[in-house]
Amino acid sequence: MEFQSEQATSYERELSEQTLWRLKSRLPNRPQLEGIAALLIENEFREPEEMQKWIWHRLKHFLQFAVNQVPYYRQLAGQLGMDVRDLESPSDLTKIPSLTKGHLRQYAKELHAEILPGGYDVIRSMKSSGTTGEPVNVDFSRLSLRFFGMLKQREFRWCRYKPEGLMAYIRPPDDFPHDSYEEIGKTYRSSIWPYVGAWFHTNRSVGYDHTRPVDEQVAWLNESRANYLVIESGALESLAFGQENAISSGHLEGIQSVATQLTSDMRRRAESVFDLRIDQNYGLNEIGIVASRCPEGGRYHVHSEHCYLEIVDDNGQPARPGEMGRILVTGLNNLAMPILRYDTDDLAEVVTGPCPCGRTLPSFGKIMGRYRRSAYLPGYTWQYWENFRNAFESMPQTVLKSLRQYQLHQFTDGSFEFRYVAVGDSATAFEEYISRAWLQAVESIGAGEKVKFEIKRVKKIPKSRGRKYQNFTSDFAPPEDGSDPYAISH
Repeated sequence: MEFQSEQATSYERELSEQTLWRLKSRLPNRPQLEGIAALLIENEFREPEEMQKWIWHRLKHFLQFAVNQVPYYRQLAGQLGMDVRDLESPSDLTKIPSLTKGHLRQYAKELHAEILPGGYDVIRSMKSSGTTGEPVNVDFSRLSLRFFGMLKQREFRWCRYKPEGLMAYIRPPDDFPHDSYEEIGKTYRSSIWPYVGAWFHTNRSVGYDHTRPVDEQVAWLNESRANYLVIESGALESLAFGQENAISSGHLEGIQSVATQLTSDMRRRAESVFDLRIDQNYGLNEIGIVASRCPEGGRYHVHSEHCYLEIVDDNGQPARPGEMGRILVTGLNNLAMPILRYDTDDLAEVVTGPCPCGRTLPSFGKIMGRYRRSAYLPGYTWQYWENFRNAFESMPQTVLKSLRQYQLHQFTDGSFEFRYVAVGDSATAFEEYISRAWLQAVESIGAGEKVKFEIKRVKKIPKSRGRKYQNFTSDFAPPEDGSDPYAISH
């Protein structure tokens, strides 16, 4: 099933779509927000060369501020003997070492700006997700957080979500703003959409606890009669399992997957079950929304007004077209705590040429999970998982209908355990199919029956410390950076 449109959009089309989104009239910062909204559309169709010049101007200005006002970067520039004025293009950024999560924790105080210009005062501190170890704390300026709502509206516009629709969220309860949400039973209700509704007129939104049983989530979603749904990718797959045997209300018009990696298999299943295109963005709690996937071309377009993204190889040099490389991100709006060349632990595909959508914002292809943590896995581990998933995806609906959640875990002795949550009394046929799927997976890479494999039915599969559901976990993944293994944040 293919949901991508071959028809490109245009500047005029996006201007027309933007008229559906009305800024609130009594906002004290309305002129600035109007300017941002206009800039976002203009940048989507700038000539590539002009766009690159615009990006480099902003990037160089940000680098100069960091060296002047941030102790960490002032000292680093001194050690490197670097003068920002001598940098001639974004390729010169390779002279600056990347910033890791460990650096972010170790030098937290030194990464804060000493003097901030007006409008950049610190108004919020956020933590990155953490599975093991301490999460990363990042302070945000007012302007940086303002961009989150504006970029969220941009991606809703791209996906043609209409602000008069009812928005549903299946997320952790504390993700719903406490100052605007009121819990009524198990539903959180608000008179606006989160984030976007702070600036634009929107309809209501409703939220539901993602820890509730999958069948309850399905029933709640269908009863809510929502037009749009925002949900974490792993939870979306579980919801699709439950929805396959439920009667849909037919009101759902759009689904956005967030927070963790959405594999091609997960996307295909969800799109088939809901008969809808699954939209997605890529972001980091430490930066905000970094890129959004266009519905026409399926590429992730970088929000260059907010950040600069690099994809580098193992030697720290720009990866070549078609290659997968490490994602480094530089935030451009958070002067309170500037983050330069932040190593996200994620991999992305380098793409070239114009995107079929017609937008000229920088873009990249598919995303893979955490490279640093997967690098510690024993040989063939990832092949086991991929081959197993491929066999698992061909499971007949008669066998699959009772499944709600699953997880494959690898122990330090190299053995694997398949955990699953199901409804109904009989699971014999399902477990027999899983056993055959596993045997096919390991035999395809010549492992035969040497790898120990057990199946375990459980009542619940817990979330990670980062509150994200993971289909694959391993005891070999190190806890050094405190991030969710194999997960895409935000």
